[in-house]
Amino acid sequence: WGPSVGRNLQFLEMYIYFGSQSGTAETFARELGEEAEKRGYQPQVIDLEEFNALELAKQSLAIFVVATYGEGDPTENAMAFAEWLEQEASDGMLCNVSFAVMGLGDRNYINFNAMGLRVDASLERLGAKRLHERGIGDDADDISRDFSEWCTGLWKVLGPSPRAVAEPSPPSRSGKRSRSRSRSSSLKKGSKRHASDAASDGRQQPMPVHAGLLERWQASAGTVTVKQCRTLVDAGPDASRRLTKHVELEVSELEFAWQAGDTIELLPCGDPGDIEWFAGRLRFPEDEAAGRELRAALASCDLVGLPPVPMLERLERHLDDEGERQALHRLLQEPEFVRSLAAAPVRLSLKEFWRLFLASLRINAGDFLALCPRLLPRPYTVASSPLEEPRAVAVTCSLVREELAALETAVYGPLRERSLLQQRSEDLEQLGRQTREFRGACSSLLCLRLRAGDRLHARLRPSVLRLPPLQPSSGLPGPLVMVAAGTGIAPFRGYIRERFCSAERRRGSAFLFFGCRRHNEDLLYCEELEAALHDFDPPVLSRLFTAFSREPGDGAYVQQRLREQEALLRELYSEGARFVLCGAPPMVRSVAGVLEASLGTCGASLSSLREQGRLVEEVWS
Repeated sequence: WGPSVGRNLQFLEMYIYFGSQSGTAETFARELGEEAEKRGYQPQVIDLEEFNALELAKQSLAIFVVATYGEGDPTENAMAFAEWLEQEASDGMLCNVSFAVMGLGDRNYINFNAMGLRVDASLERLGAKRLHERGIGDDADDISRDFSEWCTGLWKVLGPSPRAVAEPSPPSRSGKRSRSRSRSSSLKKGSKRHASDAASDGRQQPMPVHAGLLERWQASAGTVTVKQCRTLVDAGPDASRRLTKHVELEVSELEFAWQAGDTIELLPCGDPGDIEWFAGRLRFPEDEAAGRELRAALASCDLVGLPPVPMLERLERHLDDEGERQALHRLLQEPEFVRSLAAAPVRLSLKEFWRLFLASLRINAGDFLALCPRLLPRPYTVASSPLEEPRAVAVTCSLVREELAALETAVYGPLRERSLLQQRSEDLEQLGRQTREFRGACSSLLCLRLRAGDRLHARLRPSVLRLPPLQPSSGLPGPLVMVAAGTGIAPFRGYIRERFCSAERRRGSAFLFFGCRRHNEDLLYCEELEAALHDFDPPVLSRLFTAFSREPGDGAYVQQRLREQEALLRELYSEGARFVLCGAPPMVRSVAGVLEASLGTCGASLSSLREQGRLVEEVWS
């Protein structure tokens, strides 16, 4: 697996390709391009959707940052590239190319990092020379650290470019070396840009982070209307309870023949309070219509999370105060520290960062929009059946919230150690004491702001969570064993609604193991579950096993209920049962382990169950 070429490399141009679904691979590719430019290279960051095989064969240095999507698949923008690797590429055609691959994934999913492995092996098969060992980024752990460590190794192999060695550029007034316009900001002819993407001084801005992904998604998305938004769990004053909503969406405008268990992707919009806060600090054009358009565009920006370091570097030149500019410059020399501020458990927001480091920022709204990352759609498993209402899709959503430590505790100390905190002021002291809370962008919209009649951008897509097919021998559906915790009930609610409507489906048995906190708190859809048990013959739901982890006298998790029913599980396995798990990663991993232990005496293993399509795991974070 080691590098296939030696050192003393003489590369100048660097081509950085990304395959990205959620935006992480794109962000990393752009950061790599920024660092390459600082080291004297001429980088170009390329969306794999724009991949050209003939161009790749001419490139001496190609870096790939690729994510794995779903069950080991390429991301949407890398599908044509993956197909080319497997079916069209000729062995030896990349003999003049040196390459390195950084793969991204989540260890909680099967076929972890499969795309990175596939790209790395295929490029070598095609004759390309491996510069650096394949990187493995794990989103279940610390993917930013994984990427940083891989980059450190890559730069050790590459060293500075010949241009950097021969022609060191003079320092600028902020202490940085002057930089030419990055080729990573260039686009191919015909690529789309927003009017706001050109800087006010005439320079071409790089495309905003995630903007390409968002444009591609919007091309296949449509608009849905909120029909209903009802509360399943009212958090009230109890901070430990999670506000949970049932949302029904009119989807007749989406041209997709969906099934129970499919996925709907919803595009969030910014919080109105955040939009107003930032709008009050940006410069808008005198033309009122243009100003309204730019203000409306702020709703598509991620105004909560701390942006990537390259965006913060570009904001530096818009600072009026020299002391503030120098402090920001010193901070950005420690990108790992900046990433730690953005990540859990600190989660420093852009608004907080602005108040700490950007108080003298003077920037036009168009320039800001050209830099700010875009919000991306969030996936939700459909909680309804088209047999009941083909024009309406239901979603089950809990508010994602996390109490955060005060800035005085979490941030000010490390900043003072680095002499980065500006002189004490009443404003900063008050900011440091404020109660802080992180809220998910889409769950906040669904749980707190959505009302009947509201319109959302959305897209439906297929999922692996399909009801078991009819068995050829009997013409009946095989037994279905469903295991869920919390809002993981969503796809199974869809299955149950389908069985309400289909007598044929009810001829097959169905068992639900459902883990909750308390029976009077988050036993979601309890009335529907009761009807499924008692109101039909044969019943919609054969048996329901509940586990309440916070219930006095119970304190059980769903894994314990499965262990108690080992004999039933083995019997259902012998009848051809399909096991479907849905929940958070630790729960799904643990349940899969219990199933393997229970069914081991039948000769079953997790790998064999997956290969046969009899074990399906839907993991959500």
